Order: sequence, then C-alpha cells, then structure tokens
Amino acid sequence: MDFVEVHERSGAVHAKILVEYIGLRQQASWLLDGAWIEYPALSAFEEQLRDGEEATLIDMSDYVVLTFFRESSVERLLINPPSKRSSTDGALISLDLKLESGAMRSFNSALAEFPKWW
Repeated sequence: MDFVEVHERSGAVHAKILVEYIGLRQQASWLLDGAWIEYPALSAFEEQLRDGEEATLIDMSDYVVLTFFRESSVERLLINPPSKRSSTDGALISLDLKLESGAMRSFNSALAEFPKWW
C-alpha cells in the first residue's frame, strides 16, 4: 500500500494498493489505483489487524476494499468483494485467498511502519 496523495481538508489519502499472491501452482496480482480512504478508516483497519480476527478496509464511498479474516486457524484475504452497490457497467475482479499463518500480523507490522500524520 502506497499513499499517493494526501487531502488534509477532507482527512483522507489516495491509496494505491497492490496485492501479489504466489501459490504452489497459481499466482495472482491485483492493483487498485485510486482508493480514497479516510484517516479514521485507516486507524480502525490497523487496530483490527492488530486484534487478529477480522480487519476490513473501507473506502470513502463505504465500499469494502479488502478484508482479512480467520476461519479456525486459517487466515484468508477477500479482495474487492462484490456488493449490492457495485456497478454492472465495468469489470469487477474479486479474489478470496488462503494465506500463510501470520500474514495479518505481517501486514499490520508493515502498516504500523508508515508515519502517522493523522
């Protein structure tokens, strides 16, 4: 996740999010360039990641961008899940990935390293 632009007046950042997945026999790459996310949503996402059960990142339009969650001892990442508000005009890519144990903790550590200006 990179912060491309900061809009201090609205309290939001323009985020570029890249997820790359390499499995045993398959791989996927997903890029979202243009998500506007409010500071409180980023803080809530980081706190949820730290708790380690479920963490959902929501953009300024209240769309779910991605969700980390745990099923028993398995961690999963749901990327760009379809919603009732999704447009039928354009393409929609949605992924559900099984992750290695500790992925949520690793992502939380990486996010915690970003300087916090909010």
